[in-house]
Amino acid sequence: MRIFILATVLVLGAGLKAQTITTFPWTETFNTDSPTLQYWTQIYEVNNMSWTFTNDASTGSYNLDPYDGNFANFPADSHNFDTTKLVSPILDISGLSNVTLNFVYVNPLWSPDQNWLTIYYRTSSAGPWVQLQEYHTNITTWTPSGNISLPNPSATYQIAIECRTDYGWSTLVDQVVVAGTAAVNVTSVDVTTQGGVPAEITNTAGTLQLNAAVLPANASQAVTWTVVSGAANASVNASGVVTGLANGTAVIRATSVSDPTKFDEITVTINMPVVTGVEISTVNSVPAIITSAGGTLPLVAAVLPSTANQNVTWSVVAGAAYGSVSATGVVTGTANGILTVQATSVADPTKFDILDVVVNIAVTGVEVTTQGNVPATITTGGGTLQLVATVAPAAASQNVTWSVVSGSEFGSVSATGLVTGTGTGTITIRATSVADPTKFDDIVITITIAVEPESVEVTTLGGVAATITNIGGTLQLVATVNPAGVNQDVTWSIVNGGAFATLSADGLVTATANGIVTVRATSIEDITLFDAIDIVINDTTAGVDTFGLKTAKLYPNPTTGIVTIDTQDTIRTVEVYNMLGQLAFSKAAVNSIDMSAFPTGNYIVKVATDTASKSFKVVRE
Repeated sequence: MRIFILATVLVLGAGLKAQTITTFPWTETFNTDSPTLQYWTQIYEVNNMSWTFTNDASTGSYNLDPYDGNFANFPADSHNFDTTKLVSPILDISGLSNVTLNFVYVNPLWSPDQNWLTIYYRTSSAGPWVQLQEYHTNITTWTPSGNISLPNPSATYQIAIECRTDYGWSTLVDQVVVAGTAAVNVTSVDVTTQGGVPAEITNTAGTLQLNAAVLPANASQAVTWTVVSGAANASVNASGVVTGLANGTAVIRATSVSDPTKFDEITVTINMPVVTGVEISTVNSVPAIITSAGGTLPLVAAVLPSTANQNVTWSVVAGAAYGSVSATGVVTGTANGILTVQATSVADPTKFDILDVVVNIAVTGVEVTTQGNVPATITTGGGTLQLVATVAPAAASQNVTWSVVSGSEFGSVSATGLVTGTGTGTITIRATSVADPTKFDDIVITITIAVEPESVEVTTLGGVAATITNIGGTLQLVATVNPAGVNQDVTWSIVNGGAFATLSADGLVTATANGIVTVRATSIEDITLFDAIDIVINDTTAGVDTFGLKTAKLYPNPTTGIVTIDTQDTIRTVEVYNMLGQLAFSKAAVNSIDMSAFPTGNYIVKVATDTASKSFKVVRE
């Protein structure tokens, strides 16, 4: 069971006028005679448990003696995590450096419970609290906190000692001390060169070390360095090192950090060597040639005189398609050609030098393919096939010459690799590297040119007469499609006189009655090409004499107009057919035909009586 013995305590009252502490080191003893005790305040973060000030060590804590009279006590009588900040008076530490806080404390464990002791600061009453330190270990005797640095000194500084209880023994704090080093008023600043050397820089990009002495000697020696004028001629770093940039003068200032109204200046003269020229060469004086794809060539630039600023900028002034140059002068070749590289003095951009670098990437091989990887064939007369030549490596010159190695009678090749077929056969085409004629590749192209039919000719087999002299007799016809080598297939048809014969698919004519039969053969490849032949069927032994019109005559033949039919028989009909077998004229009981309106050509005139018929071939001129 925990027993808390209440002692007489002094609790901060409300309504006291704030007081600012200006004398340091400052110590708060929490004793009743402390002149600053009354200016401590409390901020209740969780619930309303208050810090008290007592000399009875038994108040909620171990039985131990006070450190020195009264101490600050935070009772531990709940598990409610009561949290309260004990806030110091306002501290004006703006004139101090290296400010620290330390105190002694007790924070015992009442197993298993332990309170939290946390230290905060803020730079003004409206500022946020910032945590500095936290204690959460079992401390059973008066123990020093150690020096805690107080950052960001201000004239309205406050610290807070916060306890959060978890039913541990009471947390005790005593002897709060804030200390620091008082600032010394700066009276002046004196800038000199290190070693007392002249305030000048005579080497390219040379430097000069400056020193600043802040007086009195025990004042803060911290200064800031700046270039007041002549920033184009020199720069200065935070340590007072001046670097020459260009000839002229620069005014350098050192300003006291403690008192920016105190400063000193020095004029530095920069007199660096003048650049007279630039010379480019290759490392180790190797030839200015790159012979591999992505190959490199390091260059060096010497600025004259040697004491001048050696910094240069590298650039490609011509031939950028063939390579590049880095900021350190390394040339990289990407394609064959001449690359012009320039090095320009940084100190004097009017001074530069150029060097031509030859990029000559060696050819390793050539490969010939068809465009689009289509088959290497040509199937029409005058047809073309585009070839493509790829030179390896890709960065090498892609220029090639095209030639016919063999089969020139079947085609040709242009300077751009376009092959034209002129005859059936194979042709070998070669692409040869222009850069290295020993590197080439060949491709064989098959050319197959299909011949188109031009005409059809119909004859009798064996050249016999185109006649059949008995009914049921046959005559074999032959169709020749010109020129030789084209498809010889034809279709056979009777275009006139179909009543007198039949026709097989292979051109065999079989007589069925006396008359004239016109047979046609048409090319399957080109149906506009055909030929026809008239076959006379005359069987004198037939039961019906279809040529009973033995005395019939037809004249004039050839004719340009009227054709007369002279016969003793009575004419029933007269029909005229063109050579396509189409009926061009038909009339009954006439003995003359007016053919003046007929187109010129051959016609078949068929004259019929009641018992016989006869056909005549008439030429219209």
